[in-house]
Amino acid sequence: MTRSPEPTSPAYYLAAVALLAALGIGAALLYVLTVGSPDGGLEVSVGPPEAEDCPVGSGTPVCYRFDVTNVGDAQGTARCIATAPSGTLATFPNGTSTADVLLAQGETKQVYVRVQADGTVTVRPPALSCDTR
Repeated sequence: MTRSPEPTSPAYYLAAVALLAALGIGAALLYVLTVGSPDGGLEVSVGPPEAEDCPVGSGTPVCYRFDVTNVGDAQGTARCIATAPSGTLATFPNGTSTADVLLAQGETKQVYVRVQADGTVTVRPPALSCDTR
């Protein structure tokens, strides 16, 4: 049977200090993960849709460009979601309705959205919203 260290031995104090250090590191990590996100200073402004010619061979008749600007005080990644009007489908060039946009402080990037109609409606501009996660 093993014997526990005596409360006054150096091993006891060393174990107590190690335990307190581990608790402190855990609390710091929890803070960074929940409050101190690296994208905390990222703030995004999305401009209005501008009709653009789609790339040749894309198979999409109508494209729209949005200017996405980081107006915050830090760089970061914004998750943008394209929302199509009824009767249409809006996708990014990657074929999905969501895209991540990496923005430096003060940077503006042009984000393109393709719009396809089901044939029964006139194509209208999509909406674009960007969340700083």
